Formats: sequence, structure tokens, C-alpha cells
Amino acid sequence: MSQLSNKALLILGENSDEFSPGLLIVKNNGSQNPTVSHAVKDINTVIEVASSNIVDAIQHPPKAPFLSSSLITALISTTCAATAAFIYNKIHWHSVVNRETKTKLLESISDVVNELRADAISYWLKGYSKKSAKSLLEEEMRIKAGLSIINSTITIYVSKISKRKRKEIEPKLRAFHNELFDIITGDDFETLGRKQDKGKVSVISTKCVAFRVLLNTIKV
Repeated sequence: MSQLSNKALLILGENSDEFSPGLLIVKNNGSQNPTVSHAVKDINTVIEVASSNIVDAIQHPPKAPFLSSSLITALISTTCAATAAFIYNKIHWHSVVNRETKTKLLESISDVVNELRADAISYWLKGYSKKSAKSLLEEEMRIKAGLSIINSTITIYVSKISKRKRKEIEPKLRAFHNELFDIITGDDFETLGRKQDKGKVSVISTKCVAFRVLLNTIKV
């Protein structure tokens, strides 16, 4: 151990039986009263310093036929730091991916609501006529598809959030969808006797804008 006396070693703290990567500190064995020079909080720093100590301990083996305490400490600290880094990265990237997924789902709902608004306004600004029957049928199909996509995307989104947040957010999302469904597809929708309805157009536009505002205020 004399050959390692002047080397900087990683120690476990006051109680060497209780190891934690966050308690790793650096000390100088050459001092009579060792003091803490700094706390090693960064995982990459721990791994770098510990790896250096492993190499040093291997290059300067003890005279006794057993592993030096510095090598054991370095091995333990490196293993724990590497494990902590691995676990942190797994949790971090899972959180990032999950957050991005929820953001994209909300953006998708908002985009479909905007398209639904345009189709519904165009549809109710004119009444039924044989001349425009084909274009009206296409609008009716897009309207029904948009409402269906909004409903299914809401289901996917709420499945990815916590139960507490789901109780708060889902009723609001469902309420907007149901109101839009009733307003847009109610009355004379898909009938040959349908008339222009400017009042309905105004309500549809207002509801769609309010829905998009709600979507933009939801924190992921």
C-alpha cells in the first residue's frame, strides 16, 4: 500500500459499509488528517476518476497477495456509477419519448379540428342542390371521418397520461368532441332538404377555436 500512498483515492464516506455513488469523495492518503477536496456528483466524473484509479492500482499492485483497498473501491465505484448512469439514461429517454408522443397526439387532434372546422363551415354555408351533390357528399364523408379521428385520438392520448390527470382532462376533451358532433351532424345533416344555416356556422367556428385553445393549454 506504500506505493499508493500519494494517489488520489475514491472513498465511500464515513461509513464504508453503506455505499452510494452520491457519497463518493476524493481524498489524499498522504495527509495525516485527510480532508474532503470536493464531492464527485457528476456520474461521468466518477467513472473517469475511478477508471484512472483502477489502472493505477493495477500498475502498482500491493506486496501482499490480496487486492488493495484502492482497487476494490475503484471497482465498486465504477460499477455503481455505470449502473446509475444506465438507469438514468433509460428513465430519461423513456420520459422524453413519452412526452413527445403526447405532444404529437395533441397536435394531431388540433390539426384535425382545424380541418373539420373548414369542412363544416363550407358544408353549412350552402344548402343541398343536385349540382353540388358530389362535393357535399365528399364534405360529409370528411366531416364524419374527422369526428371519428378526433374521438379515437383522444382515447389514445388519455391512455398515456396519469389517472389523476385523466380525470381532469378527458371529460373536457370528450365534451368538446360531443358538442361538435351534435352541432355539425345534427338537424338536416345528410338530407336532401337541408338549408343554409349561418347561425350553425358561427357556433361551429367558435367551438372549434375554443377546442384548439384548450388543446394548446394542456401541459404534457
